[in-house]
Amino acid sequence: MVALLTPHDVTYTVCMLGIWHAAGIMLIIEAHFPPPLCKEICEESSAAAAISTSTHASKFSTVANCRTLVLDDGWPAQLEQGAVHANLPHASPEDTCLLMMTSGTTGRPKTIAGSNFFTHFGFRAKHEYTTAYEDSREGIQVMFVRSEEHTSE
Repeated sequence: MVALLTPHDVTYTVCMLGIWHAAGIMLIIEAHFPPPLCKEICEESSAAAAISTSTHASKFSTVANCRTLVLDDGWPAQLEQGAVHANLPHASPEDTCLLMMTSGTTGRPKTIAGSNFFTHFGFRAKHEYTTAYEDSREGIQVMFVRSEEHTSE
């Protein structure tokens, strides 16, 4: 389980793909979450690592058993210097790859788990049937997919 709190830019996308490539589960943490909520969510989810920028890295400093990788400007060159090569497990469509939180408008945010299939199919449906706009806060937090509509290819 890897908590991710970076700006929603290319860094976010690269980190998301890297977590999934390693067959990990991404735990989405938003910038507006206060440190106590970050700690609670990460500890309840047993996050082993967090990826953040220096702006928000302190939100993970008190999370038990969670190491934080800080990515700021120039992070690609820093990672190349300490490149690690590993044999990674293969993920199946049924494996969980994503934990996302509801908005919390009705109380404490609730966790939604998404499988590889759910995430792929949800992203695809969202981009085919909705219009993206500048500064959209929806991201991937709102994806509802009816699995019975899926047909095997």
